[in-house]
Amino acid sequence: MTVFGFMDRLPQGAGDVLAVAALAAALLQCFLGYKLLRLWVTLAGGVIGLAAGLAIGTLGLRSGAAAAVLALALMLLFGFLAFRVCKLGVFLLCGLAAYSFVMGLLLAAAGPEAVWWMNVISLVAGLAAGLLGVSFLRTAVILTTAILSGLQAGGGIMALAQVPGAGPALVLGIILAVLGAAVQFATTKDKA
Repeated sequence: MTVFGFMDRLPQGAGDVLAVAALAAALLQCFLGYKLLRLWVTLAGGVIGLAAGLAIGTLGLRSGAAAAVLALALMLLFGFLAFRVCKLGVFLLCGLAAYSFVMGLLLAAAGPEAVWWMNVISLVAGLAAGLLGVSFLRTAVILTTAILSGLQAGGGIMALAQVPGAGPALVLGIILAVLGAAVQFATTKDKA
C-alpha cells in the first residue's frame, strides 16, 4: 500500500489532523531544529532502525512477529546510538531529511512508482548531506532543518488553505526557510 492509498483510507477528518500535526512538526523543526537536535537525531535514528528492521525482517524472516520484534529492537538501538553519539545522529538526521526531500521531488516528478534509480539518487543525496552535516555541524543542521522544513510547511499551509498551484507554496516555503534559518542562527551557539 502506498502513502497515498493509506491517506485515502483514513476516517473522515483524520487526514486533516495528520496534516496539521505534520505542519506543526515542520514549523517546530524550521524554527527550533538546532535546539531540538538531540530529539531529532534520536527520532531519525529510530526511523532508520525501524526501516532497516522491517526490511531485514520481511526479507529474511518467515514470522511476522519475529520481523516486528527485530524492527522494534533495531529502532530502539539506532535511536539510542543516535542520541548517545550525536555526530552519528546528525549524519542520520541530515541524511534522512535529504533522502526524503529528494525522493519526494522524484516521486512528484515521475509518479508514485518508486523505481531503483529514485532510491539510488536519493541515497547519494542523503549520504552527501549526512557527511556535510557532520563536517559543518551547526550550519548544516540549521540550514537543513530550516530549508527542508520551511518548504514543507509552506506547502502544508497552502494545502490546508486550499490555495491552488505550486508557486504560492514555494514562495511561502522560501520565506519560512529564511525566517527559520535567521531565528536559529540568532538564538543558538555552536555546541560542538
